[in-house]
Amino acid sequence: MQNKDIQDFGEASGPHYRDFANELKTYVAERGMEVGQRFPTIRQLVKRSGHSLSTVHKALGILEDEGLLEARHGSGYYIKSLPAGFRKNGRRELLVLIPYFVKNDEYWFTGKIIEGMLFAAQDRNVTISFERYPEGIGRSKEKQEELYKIIEEKKPDGVVWLHARGNRDVALVRRIQALGCKVVTTIRRIGDLDIPVLRDDEYAFSSQVLSAFKFGGHRKVGLFIHDEKDDYYKARIEALRETAEMFGLAIPSSAIVSFSGSEPELETEKVRAYFRENSDVTGLLVLYTYAIHNLKEVMETSPEIVPDALAVVFNVLSGVEIPSLPAPWDGLSKVSPPLYKLGQELVFTLLAAIDEKPYSVPRLVPNLELGSSMRAAAGQKS
Repeated sequence: MQNKDIQDFGEASGPHYRDFANELKTYVAERGMEVGQRFPTIRQLVKRSGHSLSTVHKALGILEDEGLLEARHGSGYYIKSLPAGFRKNGRRELLVLIPYFVKNDEYWFTGKIIEGMLFAAQDRNVTISFERYPEGIGRSKEKQEELYKIIEEKKPDGVVWLHARGNRDVALVRRIQALGCKVVTTIRRIGDLDIPVLRDDEYAFSSQVLSAFKFGGHRKVGLFIHDEKDDYYKARIEALRETAEMFGLAIPSSAIVSFSGSEPELETEKVRAYFRENSDVTGLLVLYTYAIHNLKEVMETSPEIVPDALAVVFNVLSGVEIPSLPAPWDGLSKVSPPLYKLGQELVFTLLAAIDEKPYSVPRLVPNLELGSSMRAAAGQKS
């Protein structure tokens, strides 16, 4: 490489060495440099950038640590790998991981998120590809390795992990991050990883649902959840309890019940026991996807124990099929994230993370659709 090919990298009073390292990445991309090609010398970089020798050394050290440059004794620096975030065609590449339980023809939930992502990607000149992660990935090292190899081969600039299930994916996500990929997810956190998590605002959610219950004359609200310690459910319950107090509603601890989703018959019997012990609960918010099937079973087989004025709101959390309830509850009320907007914000948030720029996600307000399952509490309507 000749000196005439080296452009100025900035003013002498310019950015910190980390920013200068990012400028060098841009330089590699704009010049279309290849793996194995010799990098400008330290003397050339100091002269052309105006930065101090210390700043240049530190910037090159960062690129070495990230695996982008290789120092060869007595020869200088050489391109070891191309920097994430920069492609020859000038387009960033994002990979979306879709869970195994989302059907190919499912448009109403995950499909809308994807539509929002595609629109945002077109607006930002970004390429998006999709991969499905297999069932049991949290328990099978073989399946984890299979998915990791796909990601390693694609080497995207960023990964959107849709509908993560929690702590079981931590090790795999750390490996993805080690490739230089930024990661964002939806709904719940992945262990203790410090990655952006996008979901609808808890207090907007609580206000919408509880105002509907209050308008219908309901005074006690019950919750069907999965795991009270789970990040998603914990945040929801806290917001619901705070908002319930403002609305003059009660959500007693005895009216919050957890479901595992693994033993349908036992879970259905749990619903029967719930209504026997909580006959005064007439507002029911089903936060756990699979519990709606247990509720439906009880409504069909034991309608006499279900409160006549029961109002049901189902929290749409993922791309699984939603059953219809039996009459007279057949019009299920649903509350879901603003899916199209969520998809857009996933792309915007991920791009900001790749560029290491601050980005504040706007408040994501859920959509509440009231059906005939939102029944008025007899004799209690305010």
